[in-house]
Amino acid sequence: MSRKQQSAVPAEITENELFIGREWALNAVAMWLSGTGRVLLIEAEPGGGKTAFAARLMRSCSDGRLAAVHFCQQRRQESLSAVQILENLASQLAESVPGYAHRLVGSRHREIFLKIEARQKVRSMVNSTLTGVHLALGENEPRQAFDEVLRAPLKRLQEDGSLANSVVVLIDALDETVEGAQGVTWAQLLASEMGRDPPPALRLIATSRPGFAAAQLSHYVGSHLQSLNLLDDEPPDVDDVAAYARHRLRAAPASGRNTLAERIAESGKGNFLYAKYVLDDILGRHPMPVDLAELPLPRGLTNVYRDFMSRAIYAAPDAWQQRFRPLLAALVESQGDGLTRAELVFITGIRERELDDTLHVCRPYMHITPEGAMRPYHQSLRDFFRQPGDLHIYPRHTHAEIAEHLIAAHQERWVDSPYLVEHLATHVAAACAPGQSAEPGVQRLAVRLTDPAFIQARTALAGIDALLSDYARVLAAMSYPPPELSTVYRLVRRQAHHLRKWNKDAEQGFLLQQLLYEAVAGGHRDLVHVIAAYLVS
Repeated sequence: MSRKQQSAVPAEITENELFIGREWALNAVAMWLSGTGRVLLIEAEPGGGKTAFAARLMRSCSDGRLAAVHFCQQRRQESLSAVQILENLASQLAESVPGYAHRLVGSRHREIFLKIEARQKVRSMVNSTLTGVHLALGENEPRQAFDEVLRAPLKRLQEDGSLANSVVVLIDALDETVEGAQGVTWAQLLASEMGRDPPPALRLIATSRPGFAAAQLSHYVGSHLQSLNLLDDEPPDVDDVAAYARHRLRAAPASGRNTLAERIAESGKGNFLYAKYVLDDILGRHPMPVDLAELPLPRGLTNVYRDFMSRAIYAAPDAWQQRFRPLLAALVESQGDGLTRAELVFITGIRERELDDTLHVCRPYMHITPEGAMRPYHQSLRDFFRQPGDLHIYPRHTHAEIAEHLIAAHQERWVDSPYLVEHLATHVAAACAPGQSAEPGVQRLAVRLTDPAFIQARTALAGIDALLSDYARVLAAMSYPPPELSTVYRLVRRQAHHLRKWNKDAEQGFLLQQLLYEAVAGGHRDLVHVIAAYLVS
């Protein structure tokens, strides 16, 4: 397993090494790998352990059988974009597939930009592997990028006889690339390309919940697709969730452990996340019940969340409106690693003592980084609070409030907030209602994306293509975007080929100077004034 493959695994999976069962599923994948099948689709409902299984599969294939891996995560936009996924896969294939990097370097498409770190010059390399490749595809159309990154290099390798083995790629959580996406999604692209004209030797393992992404893959790939359901295909004499529950209950000083383990598996319908939450609750009780066999259990994962909220607000019904909804809304719609306690205070307006008490109640369902950022432990909690009903958290309004309150909290130095710089565009796009004019507050937030300080900070953090991706996502989400945003987007695109080479340390003013030049040439007087004022400040 390469260093890049190891770093692709989500932190919460690597931190939780307990993996029980699924040996039958690993054996089924191993059998598929030994054959010639084109696509293996691994399905499970939310909480069914798809990502944990994908990470376990990756470790079991540390002998190099997987050429590249990618974990899609809805809270990380860069993990959902088709073009950025292709960039990630290319960097791994350059390490795992001999000759691939050479064929990639030979691409003549004008939009491809390669940054290569190698011990030898490219021209002198014959039968060696180029290492340290970073691919920047810019704003390539996804299908064209697929051709340039996968189909063309693998076809050239096949033609010159260098493609000795199959190239197996693992994509986890394919379904998470669909929600809220504009344009061609990774799920659509992968399904259609693997169905109509798959790249030579490329084989795909994908995990997904049942639904649109899985159906598309099945539709396009047809008879070349093999399915594996982590619940329905479990052998009759195997109960992985019960085995997991017995393992965790083995030291509990109470009777009825085996009976409880079987009831947990039955009540949760084979859902690992359900079992985790229920066992966390039972094993955390003091004192421990004397007999575990007859403990009441919630029916299914949804009722785990509903029972949690019922307990939380039972003694104070207004606590939902005053504390839990504002806090959970911010956590549910947070991006990346989540929000810190200080940021949650700014966003919710809840007094620190009450915020801490509420966070303590919610903690079992949260993931907390070593730096103190918090977010939901699992996507299913986001789904639960986003659905209509008495516990709805109004996602669009929440996205706008997160951006507005954090900008206000940091006042004129809001670009010093790494969270805002990275995720402002995501919150603005998500605050827009499809087919409707954005509210005035959202329009003002969109204009903030044209602030020279934001342009400089975002590009310094993630590069010019991340800035362009931000602009494209917001423009696609807004029916009537502010003209300032459209103008800056066009100017940045025109200078992108120069700005990809920007050295933020050695040429700090170069980025904005180039945009100033474009603004002057285009006669955009207001923008010229704004950029010039920032440069001399």
